[in-house]
Amino acid sequence: MRCCRIFRGGTATGESTTSSRLIRFQAKIGDVVIDPAVAPAGRPEPYPFGRMLTGLTDLRGIPVRAMARAAGLSMSTIHMLRRGHNPNVPQARLIARTLDMSEADVRVIAGLDDGSTQ
Repeated sequence: MRCCRIFRGGTATGESTTSSRLIRFQAKIGDVVIDPAVAPAGRPEPYPFGRMLTGLTDLRGIPVRAMARAAGLSMSTIHMLRRGHNPNVPQARLIARTLDMSEADVRVIAGLDDGSTQ
């Protein structure tokens, strides 16, 4: 396991300064990188669906309007999903078809995976 700690006003070795504050922590175990939490304590971490949807549509050259039309969803829904809201199961199904992906893959990315295989 590798660990990286970045301090403001000090160093990771603990040298004293007037003010030390941990500003970032990251650990790597094998190929898995564990970053700091985004959500407050006691709340679930958000799934990266918005970033994934944006990246996939940009990579494929699909504008928001075309994505909305092809999926049968409104442009405002596509914008909302790209900003990080998670889709419901029917939306995930429509998005999967539009992006030519398996529904199971889109459900996992959106955090909708219930353990069933489709």
